[in-house]
Formats: sequence, structure tokens, C-alpha cells
Amino acid sequence: MRALMLLCAALALMWMLPLPARSQTAAGIEPVTFVDLLGGKTLALSMKFKELDGEWRTFTSGGDAAGFEQFFMMIAMSEGMPFSKSAYYTRGRTITIGTETFLVAYRQEQEPFDFRQAMMGRGWDGDEMPEAEPLTPETTLHLSLLNLRTLGAILDIKPFDMEKEMTAGQLNSSGSRLRQLVTGIIMYAQDNDELLPAMDDRQQLMRDIDVEEEAWKHPVTGEIYGVNAGIGGMALGEIEDPTEIVVCYEATPWPDGKRHAAFLDGHVALLSEAEWAELKKKAELP
Repeated sequence: MRALMLLCAALALMWMLPLPARSQTAAGIEPVTFVDLLGGKTLALSMKFKELDGEWRTFTSGGDAAGFEQFFMMIAMSEGMPFSKSAYYTRGRTITIGTETFLVAYRQEQEPFDFRQAMMGRGWDGDEMPEAEPLTPETTLHLSLLNLRTLGAILDIKPFDMEKEMTAGQLNSSGSRLRQLVTGIIMYAQDNDELLPAMDDRQQLMRDIDVEEEAWKHPVTGEIYGVNAGIGGMALGEIEDPTEIVVCYEATPWPDGKRHAAFLDGHVALLSEAEWAELKKKAELP
């Protein structure tokens, strides 16, 4: 069954590509050696995002993590923690090293994250997973060789579109920053007799909340996120439904009219114009 699933995934990826993927051996070329590979003689070890074109495809892999890590990811997402799998970019080329065949792909560098330490309650502050830098044309992508025998599911295969990829990365980054802010505000209240901080003095609020200064700024526009001054000083116990209470939000919507807002229960949502108008009116936001 696993072999059949892998075959179907590989066929789906090849179908999406403009040219059929061929292995080095099938093309009549000598198998690649690690010496040539690590020396950059066979494949570029890195490339700029702007070098990708319409012949590339993007996908994610269901085999990125071991079972232990997959379990943690499911817990993280169920708790509303930010987690998004890094995308791979490929033209469908495969190479053979020894008896193993690998799909040649590239992806953005990720900050190391120790899942085991996180599960044991050490090495992670509990409010944020490492955030990848928003993609730009100058972003460096690094070579990844994915063993076809152990790759697992190939998911979300799409034609490469630079603008969409960069926008998706920027959306994720902004949502992640808002999540840091709302978590910091909630933690402040928990440490101060369950009282939310004063929200009408932005400079004082930025000093009170233990987050990096960069977290207050939109990753694209550089604007400071808006806050709901009306809930400043309130006791958490006075609030009936924290899932409906906006704490901070993007001051300017995205080109499609949507914007992120963070709520008092810690979750972040991307809201339509109509949804935002309703919440804005209810919270009496400017």
C-alpha cells in the first residue's frame, strides 16, 4: 500500500512538470558521487529565489518529520500554535547515489527547532515556533535531496508563482507576529493579578510586553499593529468569551481586503472585509 501511494504521488508530480523527470542513470550519465555533489560540481548547493521560473513546481512533503515530530506538530496546531511546513521547489530532476534515488529540490533555510526539548518543556518558551523570514527575490534556497524510497506523501503540488509564494510567506509572518503579541499580552495579565495592561499608551505597552520590538511591526508595510485600547486594564475573569475579543490587528488590509486579527484566547484569524467590519463595530475600534 505504501509503495502504491508513493508511486501515485510521484506520477502526480511528474504530470505537473513540463518535462518528464529522468534519473541520472536513465539519462546515460554516471551515478553522482558525494564528492562531486558536496563540491558543487553536479548541482548548485544554493540558489536565489528569483532564479526560479515557470518550469519549477512547489510542494510539501508528508515525510519531513519522524513520527515523534509529527505527533508534536498535530498537538501544536490543535492548540493554535503557528506551524507551517516549509515548501520545496523542484523541476522534477532525480539523481542516483549508490543504490538510492533522490529528488532534487531546494527550500528556504529553517531555524533549528528541538521538538524533543519542546515536548519535555525545555528549550522553548511555549508561545512561538521559529519564524521563517518572509520570502523575497533575494532569499537563498538551499539544496535538499529527498530519498524517493522514504519520502512519504508529496503534497500540495502547484505550479511555481513567485508573487503568490512571497505573499503567502508574508501572510504567515504577519500572523506569527500578531500571535507573539497577543501571547505576550495574555502572559502579562497572568503575571499581574489577571489584569490586562493599559492599552492606550502604545510606548508604555511596548515596554510592558516581553516581545521583540520587531514583533510590533508588519513585515511588509512596517506599520505598528493596532491594539484594542478598550480592553486595557480589564480583568480576564470579566470577559465572557475571549474568542470574540480582538486584542491586536493589522492596521491596513492586504490587497484582497482581508486582514489578520489576534483574539484574547490566543488565536489569530484572517478576516474578510465583512467579518472585520462587524468585529470593528462591536469592539468600537477606530
